[in-house]
Amino acid sequence: MGFKFDGDPNIWKIVDNKLYLNLSKPIQTHWEGDQSNFIQTANTNWVKIKDAEPASLQK
Repeated sequence: MGFKFDGDPNIWKIVDNKLYLNLSKPIQTHWEGDQSNFIQTANTNWVKIKDAEPASLQK
């Protein structure tokens, strides 16, 4: 995605001792369908955006 979001603290999962938040239950259900691929993609994207201000990513 390449964006930063505030996750829902009620919709989460711990995988390999790491906490993952999602935006909604339908998104989490989709995420769980290909969890390892989504985590790998997120880790790749995070390296690129971790130091960016959230507003700058919305442009």
